[in-house]
Amino acid sequence: SRSSSPFMQNHQLTGEAKELRQVNARPLDIPRELEKQPLPAYIAEPGDVLLIQPADLDSPVRLPADQPVLPDGTINLGQYGQLLVMGRTVPEIEKMVRASVKAQTKDAGFISVRLISRQSKVYYVIGEVNSPGAFQLNGRETVLDALLQAGGLTKDASRDNIILSRPTKPNCPRIVLPVCW
Repeated sequence: SRSSSPFMQNHQLTGEAKELRQVNARPLDIPRELEKQPLPAYIAEPGDVLLIQPADLDSPVRLPADQPVLPDGTINLGQYGQLLVMGRTVPEIEKMVRASVKAQTKDAGFISVRLISRQSKVYYVIGEVNSPGAFQLNGRETVLDALLQAGGLTKDASRDNIILSRPTKPNCPRIVLPVCW
């Protein structure tokens, strides 16, 4: 007797089906859920908060510890001045801080800079979700993570019309990718 399984052993494709398979054989070059990769070095922007402190507790250097990156892109190191840090990586900022401190204090010792809050990086979830809005970007979120963060899809949401829109440089077209729910 013939099996009613949709996966019959001797099933033959029609000529039209074979042509469609060939046209669509190559997978699309779009990011996939399991292909996460390391991100490039983090770039500080206004709204981020840096922790700046001497590693040696006996250091003569006294700095305001928590340093928010101000809207003009600077941090205030008190007696050591203001530094423009926007657009720089944490290691670059650390070098700048060390140079600024060592110019005034010879026995400054090692000074570390760490990123403690990434308030400048957000993503938006809009449309038919339960809690649309802006959410903190930690760096490895997927579309599924974003939809879950926004409370999931509403009952009226079209699961066939979910898109991911990525920003680009000014005067360049946005990157819009379909999402397979």
